[in-house]
Amino acid sequence: MAQRALELLSFFVLWLLFVCEITTGEVLIGLAAAAIAVVGFEVSRRAEPLRFLPPLRAVAQIWRVPGLILQGTWVLIVELARRARGRRKRSLFQLTPFRAVGMDSRSAGKRVLAVSYVTLPPNFLIVGIDRKSKLMLFHQVRKDPVPEIIRRLESA
Repeated sequence: MAQRALELLSFFVLWLLFVCEITTGEVLIGLAAAAIAVVGFEVSRRAEPLRFLPPLRAVAQIWRVPGLILQGTWVLIVELARRARGRRKRSLFQLTPFRAVGMDSRSAGKRVLAVSYVTLPPNFLIVGIDRKSKLMLFHQVRKDPVPEIIRRLESA
């Protein structure tokens, strides 16, 4: 029961942050919306249990993301300058091994974090992870080495 109350409070606070005003109408509508969100969350949780429980070591890799974003931004600036001078360099797709392909919550968490962390920089986009072949397909603006964060997430 305490968990549901905490969920209700969390959704209500998110509602108030979203609307940026505290009036009687917004409070009542926010409480109703939060209650509906809690019921929907509970129904979906019972239908399909959450399978996202990444290891703490994988979550801790987030410290690498700001560096990747800066590096990716620099790559984009350089590539845009080259294109402005008429030198076109082709972007490319690459495959790299990715072994966190199990159905367990830890593997699912590693996959979610890999997609989230590596897709934040503007020069990378993970297209998908094929669990059968244990390969990750990603797009790069310029050919660079596979980010170290992918290896760290795999082994976490």
